[in-house]
Amino acid sequence: MTETQTYGDNHQAPPTRARILVMYFDGAMDAGASGRMAAEQMLRALPTTHIADFEAENFINYRSHRPVITLKNWVTQEVEIPKISLDLLRDDRGESFLLLHGPEPDYRWEEFAERVRKIVSDAGVEVVFGMTGVPSGVPHTRPTPVHVHTTDASLVPAQPHMAATMQFPGSIVSFLQWKLKQAGIDGMTLLAIVPYYMSESAYPAASSAILRKLTEFSGLSLPVGDLEQGAAEDLDAFAALVDANPEVQHTVRALEEHYDSFSGDGLGIPLNAVPSAFNVPNPQDKESDASGITDAIEAYLASVTDGAAGVDLSEEPAEMPVQAPSTEELLAQALERIAQRAKKGEGSTVPHAPRHRGDATSVEVSGESGTAEEQTTQSPAEVEADSEDDTKPQD
Repeated sequence: MTETQTYGDNHQAPPTRARILVMYFDGAMDAGASGRMAAEQMLRALPTTHIADFEAENFINYRSHRPVITLKNWVTQEVEIPKISLDLLRDDRGESFLLLHGPEPDYRWEEFAERVRKIVSDAGVEVVFGMTGVPSGVPHTRPTPVHVHTTDASLVPAQPHMAATMQFPGSIVSFLQWKLKQAGIDGMTLLAIVPYYMSESAYPAASSAILRKLTEFSGLSLPVGDLEQGAAEDLDAFAALVDANPEVQHTVRALEEHYDSFSGDGLGIPLNAVPSAFNVPNPQDKESDASGITDAIEAYLASVTDGAAGVDLSEEPAEMPVQAPSTEELLAQALERIAQRAKKGEGSTVPHAPRHRGDATSVEVSGESGTAEEQTTQSPAEVEADSEDDTKPQD
């Protein structure tokens, strides 16, 4: 297998086979850095072979994705050019899948889509997954819902129905999925519903929920341990923060009551959930409630960042080499994860038929989506909203 190729004008298909392609691009909406952290977790925890880079100048505007300059002792040491990369990863059971990631292309989307189509066709890809976070009126004290929008109605699971058709500025992921659908390749995007007050901060609970849902729909066995640990630590810290602030307590309780009101229908909370407690006559009161918890969370995160472990930022840290884990270490970690799952009896990691096929059977779920039972055949949902301002109902 070729370790590195460059996809320029003389494009060559990767010498590999994989039935799954996962995509994440910086630049589009991603509340809580949900998709980014999920991609980083897979790259960090799974054995990875770099397949290729796309030529940056063909697709990227360096003014919107500026090269990173490394300067030391007033001397330029390195210039890191932004790149779109294709990697081959192996999950915890050894199955290969592709990960396409990097900055969102600034131009030549049609050309980029055609090159990706050639890659996935030659590799035998059956379904392409996207992943992102969407801000909404949900509390951090409840499981993270994950909705799905697809390119085929038969792939839509049981989830809240859309009240109206939506239009919004598209991401490269949605654009690629639409183009690949015309080539007979299915597309699914996982939308983690992130508390609006965490949309600008890293929210590991949403990334963990995305990876679990990706496991469910793809049949891959993916690592979530680091993200779940981070989510648990955040929950403990936020609990203390909420207890110390009565205004924040009021807001969180309203979000919890609203979230719980949807638990009985088996479909979970809608994407655009807004608690009735926020529907107040004076919009300034609503804004005050909404911003109070956001300000408190941001202040907490700033204090953690600035004062972590009592580090004196005035002292120059010693340079420490960062070594990537070896294949043996990654394998040992994977085996340990599998053993822990078996000990806990977690059924989601037992080999099963991937749910991205339209004829898959129903699967009972008790995880992040908040649903009691999900079917793979429902009415279509196209609910990846860039923002409320960009969304407009159609008759």
